[in-house]
Amino acid sequence: MFVSSNEVTYSHSHSLREVKTMTITAKKIILTAAIILTLILIMGCIIVYAKTPSQGASQSRPKYFTSYEIKAGDTLSGIAKQFITSEYSSADEYISEVRSINGFTGDTLYAGAYLVLPYYADKT
Repeated sequence: MFVSSNEVTYSHSHSLREVKTMTITAKKIILTAAIILTLILIMGCIIVYAKTPSQGASQSRPKYFTSYEIKAGDTLSGIAKQFITSEYSSADEYISEVRSINGFTGDTLYAGAYLVLPYYADKT
């Protein structure tokens, strides 16, 4: 190592400034490569884990709503049996949606009142 006027010179004739510049350049290249690899990994995960529509989902039927006038003696379970479709896993799931749509939590129905009922049907 040779010392000359505020510069340290290595035996390979690179000044300290040149070594620092090369080090900074190398760090920038490594950082850029790391960022690119990270982006590739993220995009790969998105592609791999992206949900593709199943065959059943692509053939799903649209949901419609109808108004139903409650008759004396009607119950939510009876109405569910009449209007439920295969898209619902149970009558309880259907009844829960009917309650949510109509904004009530109880089981009391009044004859002459109306309920909004969901149902699925084939596209026409």
